[in-house]
Amino acid sequence: MISYPRAMPEVGAMAISFEKQEVDYMSPETGGRIGGVGAGFPLWRMRMSLQNMSVRDADEWSAFIATLRGSRRAFIAHDLTRQRPRFPEGGPFSEVAATWSQSINADGDALLTLTGLLAGMPLVLRDYIGFRWDAAGAPAGSHGRLALVRVVERGAANVAGTVTVTVEPPVPNIVPAGAQAYFRKPSCLMKIVTGSTQLGEHVLGGYTAQGGVIEAVQELLR
Repeated sequence: MISYPRAMPEVGAMAISFEKQEVDYMSPETGGRIGGVGAGFPLWRMRMSLQNMSVRDADEWSAFIATLRGSRRAFIAHDLTRQRPRFPEGGPFSEVAATWSQSINADGDALLTLTGLLAGMPLVLRDYIGFRWDAAGAPAGSHGRLALVRVVERGAANVAGTVTVTVEPPVPNIVPAGAQAYFRKPSCLMKIVTGSTQLGEHVLGGYTAQGGVIEAVQELLR
């Protein structure tokens, strides 16, 4: 039996763009300065190009997209290029943090403090930190509620296992204090952008199928 939200397939991916999407309105002022106003919370947007695949891999994508019923069902997505902290390469790292907290400084940047990490564990640019919880606010597995932030300022855990880094976007307000911060395959919920998603054609008489494009945007659930 299929359970939802489903984790996206990882086969056949050739290239991926995973960036936050913001809706901004420019507001010129009489003195010449340009103001900016954001509309809504920033959301992650994914665009993934698929390569020529075996029939088996192409069938997996075809079945997966079919079960989503366009944009009606969410799925679990992550950046395939960064499925764990970049450093140490192949070495040990903390799977989860003991606690987390966020503060906003005078410049409006989000400072995320994590505790319970391995001493000296580094977090570098483009590392992701995921948050997972269930509808009641307690920690949950990957089939609960999900949120995702990315490190934009380097940091390393001190001897006590605590580190503070700047992240984008800020942790959404809907993430409860009891949510678990984790580092292996940090993910978010997404829905397919139907007008931009297109699977490739199957080659007649061959054993491969041409690639396609998967485009999706994040969905935040309380």
